[in-house]
Amino acid sequence: MSDIKWTNEQRAAIESRGGALLVSAAAGSGKTAVLTARAVGRMIDGNNSIDADRLLVVTFTRAAAREMKERLTVRLGEALQNDPGNAALRRQRTLLDSACIGTIHALCFNLLRQNFQRLNLPATFRIGQEQEIVLMHDEAVDAALEAAYGTGDTAFLSLVGLFAQKRGDASLAGALLRLLEFARSHPFYLDWMDERLRLYDDVQCPADSLWSGIILCHAMRLVSSARDICRRALLHIGADETLSAYASAFAGDLSLLEKLSDLIEQGDWDGICERLATFSHTRLSPVKHAREEDREALKSQRDMVKNLVEQLRQKLFSANAAEMREDVATLRPLVGCLFGLVREIDALLLAR
Repeated sequence: MSDIKWTNEQRAAIESRGGALLVSAAAGSGKTAVLTARAVGRMIDGNNSIDADRLLVVTFTRAAAREMKERLTVRLGEALQNDPGNAALRRQRTLLDSACIGTIHALCFNLLRQNFQRLNLPATFRIGQEQEIVLMHDEAVDAALEAAYGTGDTAFLSLVGLFAQKRGDASLAGALLRLLEFARSHPFYLDWMDERLRLYDDVQCPADSLWSGIILCHAMRLVSSARDICRRALLHIGADETLSAYASAFAGDLSLLEKLSDLIEQGDWDGICERLATFSHTRLSPVKHAREEDREALKSQRDMVKNLVEQLRQKLFSANAAEMREDVATLRPLVGCLFGLVREIDALLLAR
């Protein structure tokens, strides 16, 4: 390890002391070697050394954790070979066996095991087997759905109808488990669901909603792409007189796209819907003497522009502001019911 020629950035990461350090590095750039050298450096840093059992090294996989521990063992072994009488190194080598080097799952499990009494967990708790966990989730979903069917709640029955397929309510059950898994990826997931549900409250116009900004940003990207295609096509046409009959069609599209871009910039939802509803593509005029490959290339570009406009019309702005308000109002009780079922499933699992 001592023969490695470190770059300036690597050496800085290894030798930096006195504060937090954030390192960003690409795959294959020597991250593990640098981290190993830094850890060993902290253990043998004279009067500023830290005990090996105070190390916390978190990896993505168990294999990476094993590799890290093996590298640290080898490095300390090399240091002891060079200085066999060093009692501090021998001590660090012994303490290394107690160092916390593992995956994030292993770290969390150890924290729970060390503090089970504070969390009111049984001392004999364990990590469930995969099939056990699947069975527990299925039973919790079945119990929550059975209870919901018993209430005859209108929103629930509408939700079932929305997900209904030939497999009965299997699609809804799958959606509930996926939503629970996603929600639990947030630190305070019950609060997160409450925040998401509030997004459906009192939406007076699309501009008031979280979705508006996302949709308008995506729409601007689509329009920009379509404009770029038109401009490249017009440059191509301008360089070849035999293609001049195509110019008016692309110029017309570009003009409409510029107006559409202005409306998106202003956030004029209804204006965008109206413009898209009346957006008409002029037919390409025939050209007789142009090369076949040029004609096909320009026709292909025109189809791309049409497809982009159709995406805007059908997928992003298929409803005006009034229709969107109506859709949100319709969805609000269904989403509330969906989140309520997820909460019930979560409670049943925690009660196990």
